[in-house]
Amino acid sequence: FQLPVIAQLSEHRCLVCEPSSSYGSFVFYARYPEFEEMKLLELLTKNGDIFFDVGANIGAISILVSEKMHTAGHIYAFEPTPSLDESLIKSMESKR
Repeated sequence: FQLPVIAQLSEHRCLVCEPSSSYGSFVFYARYPEFEEMKLLELLTKNGDIFFDVGANIGAISILVSEKMHTAGHIYAFEPTPSLDESLIKSMESKR
């Protein structure tokens, strides 16, 4: 049994990386495998936007987008893999 690892994504958000998740492990050890996409979204996203994260996995991109939206806007994160549901929910609810 291994406990999840918490990766700090930004000043206010962290990501719950389950040891059983290959993506979660990759995010924690390799840091942001979708770096170019994340930088583009950081440039394009603004407060009040609506964002759909289809195939959200454990929520890394949704969390980073949420930082740009501040208090307005909505994020809809969808993940079809049932085993990732709990990690996605934990990540979206986490704050530091």
